[in-house]
Amino acid sequence: MNIVNVETFLSVVRNQSIFLAAQELYISQPTVSARLRQLEEDLGITLIHRRKGVRSIELTPEGVKFIPLAERWAALNAETSGFAAQSFSVPFTIASPDSLNLYLLQPLLRQLAEEDGLALRIRTQQSPEIFSLIDSMEADAGFVFHLSRSVNVVCKPLFSEKMVLLCSKNGDWPSRPITPAELDPRHERFLAWSQDLQLWHDSWWNPSTKPYVQVDNAALLALFMDDPRSWALCPASVADALLRAGHPVALHTLTHCPPDRTCYYLTGRTLRSGPAAAVRSVFQQRLLEHLTALSPLIRLHPSAPALLGTPPN
Repeated sequence: MNIVNVETFLSVVRNQSIFLAAQELYISQPTVSARLRQLEEDLGITLIHRRKGVRSIELTPEGVKFIPLAERWAALNAETSGFAAQSFSVPFTIASPDSLNLYLLQPLLRQLAEEDGLALRIRTQQSPEIFSLIDSMEADAGFVFHLSRSVNVVCKPLFSEKMVLLCSKNGDWPSRPITPAELDPRHERFLAWSQDLQLWHDSWWNPSTKPYVQVDNAALLALFMDDPRSWALCPASVADALLRAGHPVALHTLTHCPPDRTCYYLTGRTLRSGPAAAVRSVFQQRLLEHLTALSPLIRLHPSAPALLGTPPN
């Protein structure tokens, strides 16, 4: 049964006239009559008595009984039609470090905002603050590289990526693999990417030897790579982005590789329901598609498809 025909019938009932209903709907009177006939055929009953030369309509007993059903049908259709728009108007807040927002998630965030129409709120924070935002339900999803504890936060491994050696393009670096012992920590551009990397780093270089500069975000790292002696350890995704952007850096191979950086996905233990759940479902589906397409730059954790396919417990 066509909902347009049902809504046309209700317009005729409201106006008590096919002529006035046609004006209200901006269609011709024959079109109104044709829609009514189609509706009657679908229902197998007569809804309106038709009398020549009489503008006002008279409902049959069946037509009177059909009015409440038609009204419920039209209301349900309006609610169903507006569900997607209503769902996506619900703000969805994502909290993650700058290295993810700027270098790895940026295409996904643009797709979610422009193509999927999600009302995104993007927070760039450090891991402790991200745990806090999820715990207080100020963020719907979070990404971290440093772990904390919270009874209200579900934390699951999402993907990992290699840490690589990035050197100044202006330097005279050997073409062979470089041992960490050959790197002078006084010329390092350091960022504490993960807890595992910090432990590995301290096993090769004396923690009391300070790097040339220590920064807290990936965007600043590239500003200090002009010196020919400069070097840095960074995730493969960040190195790839810096190379594509034309920064004066080059990749070199290490004889002893740092541990991979693992990204963890955070959600609240209590998830919002209703329209917010529909938005979360779209976000997680697009996230899984985006991360899958980034292979082999990153490696999805084996549990990631199940994690993003269904809400965590």
